[in-house]
Amino acid sequence: MRRILQAVHIATLLLTAAPGFAQDVETEEMICRDIGDIFCLLEEFSKNLEGSTSLSAKPTPAAKAPVDRTVVELQRDRRESKLTLSGSSQPTEVTLINLSPEVNVWYLLKLQWSPQKIEWYHLDNVDPSGLWLELNQQEPNGLWLRNGKGGDRLCELWSKDSGHPLRAARAANAPYAPLCQNALYLRNRIDGYRTTKEWVVEFLRANIWGGETITNIVKETVYKDSFLLKSNPVGTTGSAETNELPNGPALARVAAKMKGEMLPVKELGISVMGATDENLEVGRWYRTTRQDGVFVSVMEPKAVDEDIMKSHRDYVRDLDAVEMEAISILVAFDTTVFDLSFAMGTDHPAVGWSERVLPDVRNPLSKGPDGFDNLNPLTSTGLIPPYLSDRVAGIFTGGFKRDHGSFRWGDLARKNQGSHYGFMENGTILSSIVPDLATLIVYKDGRVDMKTWNDQDALNIGSMKHVRQNGVPIIDWNDLTQQAVPGRWVSNWTLGNWSGSQDKKFRSLRAGVCEAENKGRRFVIYGYFSSMTPAGMARVFQSYGCTYAMHLDMNALEHTYMSLYSTNKSKEPAPQHLVKGMKVLDERFKGNVPRYIGYPDNRDFFYFTEKKK
Repeated sequence: MRRILQAVHIATLLLTAAPGFAQDVETEEMICRDIGDIFCLLEEFSKNLEGSTSLSAKPTPAAKAPVDRTVVELQRDRRESKLTLSGSSQPTEVTLINLSPEVNVWYLLKLQWSPQKIEWYHLDNVDPSGLWLELNQQEPNGLWLRNGKGGDRLCELWSKDSGHPLRAARAANAPYAPLCQNALYLRNRIDGYRTTKEWVVEFLRANIWGGETITNIVKETVYKDSFLLKSNPVGTTGSAETNELPNGPALARVAAKMKGEMLPVKELGISVMGATDENLEVGRWYRTTRQDGVFVSVMEPKAVDEDIMKSHRDYVRDLDAVEMEAISILVAFDTTVFDLSFAMGTDHPAVGWSERVLPDVRNPLSKGPDGFDNLNPLTSTGLIPPYLSDRVAGIFTGGFKRDHGSFRWGDLARKNQGSHYGFMENGTILSSIVPDLATLIVYKDGRVDMKTWNDQDALNIGSMKHVRQNGVPIIDWNDLTQQAVPGRWVSNWTLGNWSGSQDKKFRSLRAGVCEAENKGRRFVIYGYFSSMTPAGMARVFQSYGCTYAMHLDMNALEHTYMSLYSTNKSKEPAPQHLVKGMKVLDERFKGNVPRYIGYPDNRDFFYFTEKKK
């Protein structure tokens, strides 16, 4: 036991490194020395764990067929065209693939020079509603750009006479390289940044038997309540009535004894109108000073309406005293003003097998649930495309990594190969969208919907632009009663698949997202829960009238990151962060370099952009 505790102590020192801790050569050497110590200390511990856990069971290959394909084959609506060429300085064959013709953003270009030499290029179409790419036998040196208005033109890309623009763009070593007078961008592979803490956690999980157990011990001892925001009310507004903002979300339902109470939230990093000395009225929405259509509110469970707290107690557990006073900060975006998009990080959520998949439902002859364990020949940049960056209004980190993105227990663990959480970017399915999971959908016309995915939704997948699944609902919609209710498994750690603790009661920093409507306007609400369980999240989301909600990521500021940008970036280019401590994530390099805009990140994310006028 002493040796186990020593290993946990070493892991704790590494895992508690500051988010901005530079991962230079000296740091890596230090980590490797300590990791070596952990290997020695855990040798006996690993032997004891081996055989006592179901993960050591070997899957039976009987009746399991090999599956080997690429992400391209997952795109049922893709459109391909080919050219066969014979010039001495030309490829022998050119293939152009529009991965989702309805969305018309992502294209793949394949140049085959010989059976052994094949080049793939992943292209972004800057104007998907007004520009289409084609191959033309009469113009064998590039792509034909067609705008449907008689302004069609050739963009030479692979001829020697034009200087091989594609190869030059690839050699630029930039995540996005412009082509065809900025009509297209080539996406280049680049390493996404990760904190030292993330690096150590991934190393433990991937290389040390019992590494997941070690990280859980550290979370339960070191990180428990480490991000807790607790604030005592400082008096009331003096009025029993709170006015609702025109064009804003509906006021939260607040307990009678807490109406008008003011909460000091000193860690709030977003400036709002009408608040003084960082004191915000509980449950009230405030306009932000930087963006029309963005609103901020604060809440703690003890301020939630009594009727809500008493509802559904047959399956929603009571909250403890600490959780009842844990502050939540919510940010609402008006979807009539902003478009919502989803993007992969450079590495996550990944597409191979989750570590949680039961051995008897995993196909050992397949590299992943969809038959692949990487996205080649696609390129994930972990960045907002430069042609959208000037319209960015807000960014927040996405959901769980693939390691935690499937089920170990219950019916969902036995269905669909463990029910891995699916996702789609720009109309391209990157991991199959599976039934019975909480799902955020962005349609190609900009509409946002949140729901539990079913087989019928798969019939409409061609009209969808972005999809992200993340477990089961925090708030679900009951079709029979036509009411929003807490998700059935918010208090069930195994069937809910909630990460965080082996004692099933662990409070942690968590993030979630919900949808709500008010007077014909639809809002996407991001929630930051400073020390809470899914049951606590459900109570807060209930109070704000959310019709559906799902969990995002948790445990650290880098996993719950949220930033807001000004409409006028020439005057106010730096972001404001939901919590002031998140600023360190934009200070990893000299100066202020915004995450997801100034440098690529390994984690997936959502971002809001102003709608085109």
